[in-house]
Amino acid sequence: MLQERSLSRRIVKKAFPFLGLAAAALFFILPAAGLWVERELQARLKIELHGKFEPVLFSPSFYLRHLEFVWKGKVKLISGDLQVKYRLGGLLTKNALRLELKGKNLEVEFLDEWAAAQGIEKVTLRSFYADLDLGPEGLREIFALDAEAPSFQFRIQRTENNDKSLPSRGEKV
Repeated sequence: MLQERSLSRRIVKKAFPFLGLAAAALFFILPAAGLWVERELQARLKIELHGKFEPVLFSPSFYLRHLEFVWKGKVKLISGDLQVKYRLGGLLTKNALRLELKGKNLEVEFLDEWAAAQGIEKVTLRSFYADLDLGPEGLREIFALDAEAPSFQFRIQRTENNDKSLPSRGEKV
């Protein structure tokens, strides 16, 4: 019994520096990756984000607080907080960047054709969710989009059997 405890302690003592190093790497790598994703989001959609970047520790995600942006000819976010989740594997390729965007109580203004299509210009979205694939030239694919406001609800859901998308808000991983 004493030998087992001694062996366990030696294993823990030897593994501890490696675990600490791995945790420290994640602590610094994920926020840096989040900053890169934020920059790529701006470049690929040709938008300029104005807000506070807040990384989520030990998670491939971040928040954009008090966010404002204009997506030319489509939508203007007047104010709101957005959570952005990304896949770490997508950071290794320049072709695809898979993002999940979530927000509540977002004040938006639809622009040009989008305003005409909705018949609304300004609205507060009670909830917003988007699962998107961004290519080098911009938005490549929408896997899911859900926007709910007091006056309307808009939903797009990809239904193909070979869909390898992120789980939707209600699904468990």
